[in-house]
Amino acid sequence: MKKVDFGFDREKGTINCINMFDGISYREILFDDIEVCHLPSLSLKKWVEEKKDHQKHIHAIMQSRDFKVTAEYEIYDRGYVICTFQVETLRNNTFNEQLKVGIHLDKSAVFSHGYDIRNNFEDTTFRYNRATSVNFTTDDRIVTNSVDFLLENLKNGKKVQIENEKSVFLGWEINLASLNEKGNIYKNRWCVAVTGINNDKSNVRGQRIYHFNGLWPRVPDQETMIEMAEYGCSVLVLHMPVFTHIDGSVPYDEKQLIETVMLAHKLQMKVLFYCQPALLSLSSPKHDELASFINNNGKSRWNSLKDTQ
Repeated sequence: MKKVDFGFDREKGTINCINMFDGISYREILFDDIEVCHLPSLSLKKWVEEKKDHQKHIHAIMQSRDFKVTAEYEIYDRGYVICTFQVETLRNNTFNEQLKVGIHLDKSAVFSHGYDIRNNFEDTTFRYNRATSVNFTTDDRIVTNSVDFLLENLKNGKKVQIENEKSVFLGWEINLASLNEKGNIYKNRWCVAVTGINNDKSNVRGQRIYHFNGLWPRVPDQETMIEMAEYGCSVLVLHMPVFTHIDGSVPYDEKQLIETVMLAHKLQMKVLFYCQPALLSLSSPKHDELASFINNNGKSRWNSLKDTQ
């Protein structure tokens, strides 16, 4: 199931919809269109759309008496859009506003339950000047969706958060006096990324993982494993003491290890081994066989003086 749908207004050249799956239903999170950048009286002059593998490409040109805006949209199925744009001044003008770039989010959809605006404007908060983000939940579940908006070039740009009655604008105001003069060009690029939770059945999410790391006993006994299963264990991770060497090639007690794995499977638990592929015991039977793969550039260490951990 596709988790995020982006809608485009082909009459204006803007993103007019972000329909996000929140695990139960789809929700529209935009309050107003995502314009390439906010300039008055723009009208669409050209629209070309093509599909490439898992991407969609849109070429759009918007124009007013004073400005020409060229936009290249790259839309990815995974839930994000990249827009590379250029503003060209067609004639001398008296435009004296700050250029706004950002996203209008619907208050009822995004901010009516738990939310956290990250990378915001408080001095006490660690922030990124080129990113503004919201983590939010759409109901009382303790789950998180996210919307991220990034702007590449911040020259003369100031991050803003503007609250309206039914929406919040997150983005930047850019001071561009140069847009008053004919022939001047401004270029930039932004990205909007959306993540919605997925309540579909999953073999990965929601696992309860238990680690067992002991020198004696080297594996959990039957009573302990039954207790693990009782508490919902779905994955049992055995650490390296179950092997004679760090490489994980020779079991310390093969019969015992087989019995442990079989009991785990009977209790509907998967079994993984906590290995250290960057280490290889000098006394391991596998050492000579794998010696040619030793990395000598100083970034990895394959040799270990210990037989076991």
